[in-house]
Amino acid sequence: MFKSIKINEILVSICLFILGLCIFIWADKVTNTISLFFGVILIIYSLFNGIIYFKNKENNVINILSTVILLVIGIILISRPSIISEIISFVVGIYILLSSLSKLNITLNNKQNNKYHLNLILSIVGILLGILCILGKILVPNLILRYLGLMLMIYSIIDIVGIKSIKFIKK
Repeated sequence: MFKSIKINEILVSICLFILGLCIFIWADKVTNTISLFFGVILIIYSLFNGIIYFKNKENNVINILSTVILLVIGIILISRPSIISEIISFVVGIYILLSSLSKLNITLNNKQNNKYHLNLILSIVGILLGILCILGKILVPNLILRYLGLMLMIYSIIDIVGIKSIKFIKK
């Protein structure tokens, strides 16, 4: 069972590395594509909701309010694609931070492991990377997605090294 967990974790890390590499190489295209895609979907959805609202005899204020909000968000996503990079950086930063905190917990509960210090350092580096991703807009405003791609690649390498050195304790 533990071997399959390690294999799954390694596969996730490899996928994160590939995602990070793509984001690093094509940062502008990734931002514009994601923003355009979600912006168009939100605008189309809000237009359909608006049509349904005006055809329906029982109008609900919440429906029209949510329709207008989604329309505004869609327009913002299309007109300001950089907002997507900020959101992605924040979400990925939260993921890396929580994952690294989890690995730190495993490491601290597994002190008899001969690679305890390595796992401890890797967990702390992962936590710092997560914090840097969350604060990335402040630290690197013009290169936020490339920075995020680089952080994903570094994190995935750290994760693979850490996974290979963790020995799960059977309870």
